[in-house]
Amino acid sequence: EEREAARDKARTLLTQLNLPEKLWTLPPATFSGGEQQRVNIARGFITEHPILLLDEPTASLDARNRDVVVELIAAKK
Repeated sequence: EEREAARDKARTLLTQLNLPEKLWTLPPATFSGGEQQRVNIARGFITEHPILLLDEPTASLDARNRDVVVELIAAKK
């Protein structure tokens, strides 16, 4: 089913971006700035767009999460 495939992809991205599962059902407004940024990054990578426009996608992230985002960007090429 298409809906379940989308959920699986979201789970994979959120896990890869180190967002704990306990946050997944909470409103994003309750997240820290770095958590919100990682949710937005997941939103950008969940679809198959031929181009991504990124404005400092790692600016507010710690080193661990910055590395994950850089890997996602590199894999998108």
